[in-house]
Amino acid sequence: MRPHRFLGLALLCSSACGSSTNDPIDAGLDAQASACAPATGAGTIHGGSVTAAETWTAAASPHRIPYDTSISATLTIEPCATVLIAAQRTITVSAGGRIVADGTAAAPIVIDKDTGNWATIRALGGGTLRLSYTTLAGGGDPLNGGADLTGALDIRADQAAPLAEILHVDHVRIEGSLGQGVYLHESGAFSSTSTDLVITGSKGYPIHASANLAGTIPTGTYTGNGVDELLLSGADTAQTISSSDVTFHDRGVPYHVGTSQGAGRLDVGGKPGATGKLTIEPGVTLRFKKGGALYVDYSHGASAATGTLVAVGTSTKRIVFTSAEPTPKAGDWLGLNFGDLPSSGDRLDFVDVRYAGGSSSSGSSSCPYVGMPINDAAIRIYGVPTSAFVTNTRITDSAAHGIDRGWASDTKPDFLMDGTNTFMALPGCTQTFPKDSNNGGCTSPPPCPK
Repeated sequence: MRPHRFLGLALLCSSACGSSTNDPIDAGLDAQASACAPATGAGTIHGGSVTAAETWTAAASPHRIPYDTSISATLTIEPCATVLIAAQRTITVSAGGRIVADGTAAAPIVIDKDTGNWATIRALGGGTLRLSYTTLAGGGDPLNGGADLTGALDIRADQAAPLAEILHVDHVRIEGSLGQGVYLHESGAFSSTSTDLVITGSKGYPIHASANLAGTIPTGTYTGNGVDELLLSGADTAQTISSSDVTFHDRGVPYHVGTSQGAGRLDVGGKPGATGKLTIEPGVTLRFKKGGALYVDYSHGASAATGTLVAVGTSTKRIVFTSAEPTPKAGDWLGLNFGDLPSSGDRLDFVDVRYAGGSSSSGSSSCPYVGMPINDAAIRIYGVPTSAFVTNTRITDSAAHGIDRGWASDTKPDFLMDGTNTFMALPGCTQTFPKDSNNGGCTSPPPCPK
């Protein structure tokens, strides 16, 4: 192991870090190598609160935090400074509080564990964090929290909406968390100018985000963790994409829909008086927990949908919706569901839908088929759409039908007409047949193209 640039961590590692040259903390510091002078002396011990503006200097490093600490004023951490947090301790940045840790490429900041993994640095109720060229290592002790509900950084604004950009990162590394690297919830979001975030060595996921906040996840590297996926929770009111436009960017790893204790459900729209739009970039993969589903408006009625889904891939960078099961099987999850009268803006192009069509309790207005009392399908559309908006799409391994045209109308957009959609390994029809406007018109048996 190379010598550390400050005395406090050198003493810590002499007893706890071993001799591996692959130490993740070393890797992070090497990645942000600097000309910072080694700290001398015993460092500075801080109390349990910051209630007036303070600056923690490099010269007074290492700054030791032995207690749970609350910050309600501006705490500035100088370039080259080192902060060591005691085991299981929490730093809470609340109303009026800020942590400003603006290191540089030549003078990075290090926040590390002292006696063992610390719990979290959390921003809530108006607190903010600004981190540049900073490494945070050895956090994320879950204490008594749920496995998916903890992180080295816990970012929340304590509100349902709108999102609040209370975390800014620029060339930041988060290493060795015992939970997630970052937990975004209750409208706490990354700033729009955040960039170059690296999360590695987390026991769980690199990031757990409410679905309505996932569009703020910055460019970065999110590999080398227990699960190299971006975890999404999207069923509860404060997590749905119901009153904003959200883009799921291609960040190099899949999105995982559904926590260990929650449903694998992602909702777009569904809030009266508001509209929500989800755009998915080419190359993105969404993996759904068993029994999960994506609902673009959950209701089945004659009202205009309040949600819109735009998933437009390319021939070389398709968008994939699939099962999160280790060994996926047909019917693992329910699929994509479009309720009410679908938005004219809905588009699925160069998309793959795999292992969907799971058993549900939701009937539709398509004609019934022998042996299939409910027309489950990989894609279900409950209201008559303005066009056949699914193109260049591959549906494979559905447990039932491919596309359920689940409306009652004399207008019957045909998803097979242009010949761009393909279907493989499904026991039902490629597309079902809608009833007419009088809720009838079904032959026996109804048309069932294969």
